[in-house]
Amino acid sequence: MEDSNDRERQGRAVVTSSGIVFAGRLYTCSLAIKEMWYEKARHSGEWEVQVDVRGPEMNGIHIVTPDLEPHAEHLVCRQIDGPPSVHPELSGYYEQLQQIKAHLAARKHGK
Repeated sequence: MEDSNDRERQGRAVVTSSGIVFAGRLYTCSLAIKEMWYEKARHSGEWEVQVDVRGPEMNGIHIVTPDLEPHAEHLVCRQIDGPPSVHPELSGYYEQLQQIKAHLAARKHGK
């Protein structure tokens, strides 16, 4: 008999400029960083994604999309234990984004 805590559950998460919010917790995944979801949410607004959750701790969720292989590594989201600035993966993303912005601003001004 399957334990109810081990069953997979589905729900809706919200992509925000700070991360993927589900059940009051903040998550991130490599797909969201690669496709710049957080920057898009900052400029165009938040949107919902379907997620699967396994286990009672909810320290990981999976993005559900018909276009990609279910539970592929890049769809696995990890919980962020604090503001995005303390998460190394997001910190690197934001640092690179700032470098690109500075480079584009310098090109615009002919430097």
